[in-house]
Amino acid sequence: MLKVIVVADEAITRIGISYSVFWEKYGYTIVGNASNQEEMITLIKSDQPDFIFVEFKCKNNEEIDVIHNIKVNSPQSEIIAFTSNHDLSHIKKLLNLGVLDYIDKKSFEPNLLIRKLTYYKEVLAKKNTELLKDNKEINNSILFAAQSQILKELLFGRRSGEELNQGILKLYGITFPHHNFVVLMTKFPDNKKLYNKPDTQHYFQSIVERGTVLYTCDSSLNEMCFIYNFREDSHDWHEDIVKEIAEKILHNIKKHFGVNTNIFISSLHEDIEDISVAYLQCCRAMKMNRGISSHPIIYFDEKEKRKYLNQNISLGKYVNDLAYALKELDEVKVKYVFSSMINEIHEMNYIELGQLKYTLSAIVYVMNHYTERAGNQGEESLIDAKDTYNYLEQLESKHDIITFIQHIGHQLVVMMNNNSGSNFYIRKMKDYVKNHYFQKVDMKVVANDIGLTTSYMSTLFKKCTGQTYKEYLIHYRLEKGKELLLNTTMQVAEISQLVGYDNEHYFSKIFKKKMGVTPTEYRNHN
Repeated sequence: MLKVIVVADEAITRIGISYSVFWEKYGYTIVGNASNQEEMITLIKSDQPDFIFVEFKCKNNEEIDVIHNIKVNSPQSEIIAFTSNHDLSHIKKLLNLGVLDYIDKKSFEPNLLIRKLTYYKEVLAKKNTELLKDNKEINNSILFAAQSQILKELLFGRRSGEELNQGILKLYGITFPHHNFVVLMTKFPDNKKLYNKPDTQHYFQSIVERGTVLYTCDSSLNEMCFIYNFREDSHDWHEDIVKEIAEKILHNIKKHFGVNTNIFISSLHEDIEDISVAYLQCCRAMKMNRGISSHPIIYFDEKEKRKYLNQNISLGKYVNDLAYALKELDEVKVKYVFSSMINEIHEMNYIELGQLKYTLSAIVYVMNHYTERAGNQGEESLIDAKDTYNYLEQLESKHDIITFIQHIGHQLVVMMNNNSGSNFYIRKMKDYVKNHYFQKVDMKVVANDIGLTTSYMSTLFKKCTGQTYKEYLIHYRLEKGKELLLNTTMQVAEISQLVGYDNEHYFSKIFKKKMGVTPTEYRNHN
């Protein structure tokens, strides 16, 4: 039933038939009557009606106030005006104020109201259909905006390895079914507006071969990037595949946007985490191309340009070097990474500032990711996440950049020293024992679970705890065994099974070796 409130209903009551029965017959129910504005507002707030029938007096200018109060308290309600004022300007005024329809009180009769009620139901049905459509479009827009943001973060290296798994990306409608990645980038003329909308994404996706995917986003002002993920396994053929897709993109940019432009192509990469490296390569290819080539397709790997790459692109390796050094908790290697980077920047005659900022952005991300994993829940990251990239944008000189690197490098070393005894990996190793002590614990499985090699895991645990991982496991199992001996009446054979030892005699032998007494003696003495 559609809910109706009637305000000053003198005209309606003159229809001469049962009040509620009449309205309900046509799908309406009267939820309230009001004789003044105060009563009307109270009813509107409590019932939120679909329609409000309001009687406006002939010589009364309260329409604006009444309609305003309705719109404020129940914006979705439609207003039907009863009036005996036939002045065209008065009727136009009501409609302009947001009234859906007006009914002449003098010509009012039941058949007219029946026709009107049928019409109002059709109006409301159409309105609801449009709202559903609008909501669907809004939801699609929200998803696309989130997807575009994720794609940018992939390009800028602002996502860690753990955040790049297919499950998380799928939440944003992003799927990479293959292991080959190439980034293509194009710059539009300054007077051309990019249309980064879902239909643009679908437009470019439609030009690729079935089974491959092409994601696009506006990565910067007047700049569009394409992340191409394809299934070809042969590296010998990938250049032809990428060239074909580049030509299709250029053709469709001309067709879709009406402009001619260049397209810059990265090397072939085989890991999602390398998408940011591929984007840096596109940026570098664009910088090197200025005034050199008129060909629309420019490859990062072109032989004649390789001699220019050694100095600037080498900075990208420090991101991986730092990540490995932090993974190994090696303070010496961390210091070496920062000192080497500073020395290299010192010796550079030319620094491509945009690329350097992208590299520093990735380094800061790696550092903050370490602080989170190292257990600094109560402390802030090295740089406030929301201000990090704004701060980097303000770096304009070699001196500022070196000072910034020295500062964050020092902070990181201090943080490592503070966390030398309680780092992320040690907690993970201990948690594994806590959750699996009653099973067979395979060192290879544990190492694989936390992302370390078996040998390094053993070295790290011994360094931070003073005992081997096996010794820690035995100690934990025996402590659990002692609890069961003291707090239950279970047999020693049962207890040995519950703490991870299939052989009762072996459990007793280990127990006596570590505790000085057998399990039974321990229970009796305590």
